[in-house]
Amino acid sequence: MIRVGINLLFLIPGKVGGSEVYTRRLVQGLTDGMDMELCLVCNSENYDTFQEAQNLKRILIDYPVQKRSARIHAEQSGLPALAGEKRFDLIWSPGNTAPKKAPCPQVVTIHDLQHEYFPEYFGFLRLRSRRMLFRRAIKAADKIIAISECTAKDLERFHNVESAGIEIIYHGVDSGFGDVPQDLIERVKHAYDLPQSFAFLPGKTFKHKNHVNAVKAVSRLREKWDIELPLILTGGEDTGHAQLTQAIQSLGMQDQVRHLGRLGHGELPALYRLASCLLFPSRFEGFGLPVLEAFVCRCPVVCSNVTSLPEVAGDAAMLVDPDDIEGMAHAIRLIIKEPEIRKGLVQRGRQRASEFTWYRTIQSTAQLLHSVAKPGKP
Repeated sequence: MIRVGINLLFLIPGKVGGSEVYTRRLVQGLTDGMDMELCLVCNSENYDTFQEAQNLKRILIDYPVQKRSARIHAEQSGLPALAGEKRFDLIWSPGNTAPKKAPCPQVVTIHDLQHEYFPEYFGFLRLRSRRMLFRRAIKAADKIIAISECTAKDLERFHNVESAGIEIIYHGVDSGFGDVPQDLIERVKHAYDLPQSFAFLPGKTFKHKNHVNAVKAVSRLREKWDIELPLILTGGEDTGHAQLTQAIQSLGMQDQVRHLGRLGHGELPALYRLASCLLFPSRFEGFGLPVLEAFVCRCPVVCSNVTSLPEVAGDAAMLVDPDDIEGMAHAIRLIIKEPEIRKGLVQRGRQRASEFTWYRTIQSTAQLLHSVAKPGKP
């Protein structure tokens, strides 16, 4: 049995997006018959959100979680010291950053290199820090997990990582994610007073999520074809929220766009089930989990044709340029007005989603961790 230290110092519940879904799902799966002892290295914000099991223990490194410099110090100094003390056979860092040096082998998961494409979305200090930390982690890793071929190619392009040092392991989606009881669907519809038809865009209002163009697309739908399709947004407010608010006001879309904020537990799949389509015009995704979530919920998808999204969606979505407002609006119109197109997308979506399972992700990750670990040589 190998002893794996899992670096959870980055994880602030509800703040780190898809990397939290990925990390929690894998931690859960790796506790089941994988011949591992998992030592979760936690911060004070996430410590109580993980439950200990027979082969899973939590270890707290206490530091001011909201202070970025404190987190970096904890990761670069506290974690390596802990790894030596607890005799870890391996450190796995599932959130992009890792110690520069450690007394045991390291695996790091890199989700995306968005900052290399859109440095303007990051402040000067944050950009400099992000580049430094990614560079350290990539150099220190004995093996890198890339969550898509797109990310793997970016690692080769921007960091000269040889393909042999990268393992592509896709995210998964639970086939039962879309099995929502009808009474829950009705409760969610009533609780949020949702319209009969609407486009759905989940996710925090990061600039790269391109919420503004989503608003422009439904505005164009109304302007050109007299189709008033509400746009429902969920998730917390972030760097692009002010720009989004301004766009809603300038286009006169206050009555047509609603932001529900963070959803309650179990409500997300109900929103997918109720939606006429997922509208996901993101400019950059390391993977694009909402596409798979929509597929298993029988929700047709309109998404961008850039970065990892075509890789994930295959032929099961309407792919459009994230800056093509007209094309985006036209794709939505086809889904609404052409039942056969909608039916075909739903069928292909469910088939496509079946190719991405958390079971496969967990098994592949476990095999990789075992191959890199060096038991008894901390």
